[in-house]
Amino acid sequence: MKNVSLGLNVVLTVAVIILYVLHFSGSKTTENEAVNADATTENVASPTSNIVYVNVDSLLTNYDFYTDMREVLMNKQKSIESNISNKAATFERKMRDYQMKVQKQLVTRRQAEEMEQQLTQEQQGIVKLRDDLSRQFAQEEMLMNKQLYDSIASFLNDYNAIHKNQYVISTTVGGTLLYADEKYNITNAVIDGLNQRYGKEKTEEAK
Repeated sequence: MKNVSLGLNVVLTVAVIILYVLHFSGSKTTENEAVNADATTENVASPTSNIVYVNVDSLLTNYDFYTDMREVLMNKQKSIESNISNKAATFERKMRDYQMKVQKQLVTRRQAEEMEQQLTQEQQGIVKLRDDLSRQFAQEEMLMNKQLYDSIASFLNDYNAIHKNQYVISTTVGGTLLYADEKYNITNAVIDGLNQRYGKEKTEEAK
């Protein structure tokens, strides 16, 4: 089973970095646009620059949706591992019982062959179950990754409709961006806006 956080990190990086290059013609936002804009983007400050950046590490740590999603995936992964582990332990006990009976000649040759056939089928069933559950997990992870990407892309689209940045790039520890002026860092604004929007969505779903 692949590592949960790694998969989400990769997709989140893609969501914030080069794939989200925003091109606007440089037209100025009208007063009416600002009034009608979503509150989660209207109240966050943006530096006067065509290029701004988001710290992905900080975003991962502080975005509530990512935290909730990662917890769901980790619990799912633990459930799958526990299920397979229990079945494997049961199979091992049956295998030891079979070996003991054969060694002590407590079963006939025909009975031993039948037991061996049953054990082989059970082993194949466990392998198939493991593969099926792993495939289902991967599909769920892909779906959640898409939801994560969509949530960030949607917010940045609304955010940039107001602030008119041409590029939103990302920084990570050990990444390719070696230096960026802190005044062009919109990470906190993005985190606040994302969490406000996500909080409203959770409240609506709970009603």
